[in-house]
Order: sequence, then structure tokens, then C-alpha cells
Amino acid sequence: MPVRMSDYAVKFGTSGARGLVEDFSDAYCFAFTRAFLSILEPGTRSLLIGHDLRPSSPGIAAACAAAAESAGVACIFAGPVPTPALALAGQDLGLPSIMVTGSHIPADRNGLKAYRADGEITKMDEQAMLAAQVGDPPSHLDRHARAADTSILRRYVARYVEGFGAHALEGLRIGVYEHSTVARDVIHEILRALG
Repeated sequence: MPVRMSDYAVKFGTSGARGLVEDFSDAYCFAFTRAFLSILEPGTRSLLIGHDLRPSSPGIAAACAAAAESAGVACIFAGPVPTPALALAGQDLGLPSIMVTGSHIPADRNGLKAYRADGEITKMDEQAMLAAQVGDPPSHLDRHARAADTSILRRYVARYVEGFGAHALEGLRIGVYEHSTVARDVIHEILRALG
């Protein structure tokens, strides 16, 4: 039976769709991805997908990729990347993207953020996605692990090094507080590259 995103428990909030991990079923990932594709330019053939470090995120990202691929849209899988890194790559490459991230909310929840090639979707886009009929959800989407395209993360690091210069922080000693963000790992690389 054709469904809409509004048929599911996951809801749009301030920035993206948020809900309990258990509600990010294959059917919901299919509905979200297909609804997002429906608001993009006709003929969209590629989509970037990335995720944060939550245990549930790789599987949700893989389900979204499988949903896109079932519509004939090729996925570039960025793997674990900071949300701004995925958004930057989307703008640079002229591609839409989906980021699986719960941001600061507890680990029993997660979220999906969607970006057009020129930036995050609007509230009007969200309304169009909620109203879109997305077809029959599959009984199962392939959530297998995918190899990450590391060029997305390399592009993010290069932006800082090229913007500030390789010696911008030379001679400084900086402490880094590591938390749950994907950026906790790449920030060391960026700071070292800046001197």
C-alpha cells in the first residue's frame, strides 16, 4: 500500500527528522529517502550519504542508500563524517545529501538531515516530503556495510588548511576535549596540519 512519511512515528523537528532508533525501520528509511528524492530536480542521479558515530547510524545510512539505489540513484557513501563536511561536499560537488545523525540527543534516538545541493532543506520542503506518496515500502532493505569514500573527509580537512595556511597555529599548544562528535577524530588532523 502506498505510504507517506507522515504515516510513521519519526517527525521533523528544528533541523531534520528525529525519533527513536526502533522507529527508523526499513519502511521509514525508504519513505524518507523516496520523499526527499521527490522534491529534488528531476533527473537527480547521485546522492551523498554520511553518518555519525552512533551504533545505529551505519545501518540507517545503508538502508537510505538501498532505498535511493532502488530508485536508480547512485550513492556516494561518505561513512562517518562531521555533518558540515557532508554539506560542504554536497555544495562543492553539486549533489544532494542525507546525513544520519542524532546530534546531541541520547543514543536510543537518531535523526536524518537532508540537504539539496545548495543547502539544508526548508520547512516548505519538509511539508512537500510529508505529503509525497512514496510507493510500496519493501519488506527489507540491504543494510550491509559499505566502503567509505574518504575524499569527502579529505576535502573537509583541506578547506581548513588552504583557508588558514599550514603554519597558522605553529608554536601553539592546544588541548582538545573529545566528545561524541565525528569531528573529535578529524580535529586532531586539522590542528596538526595547521602547525
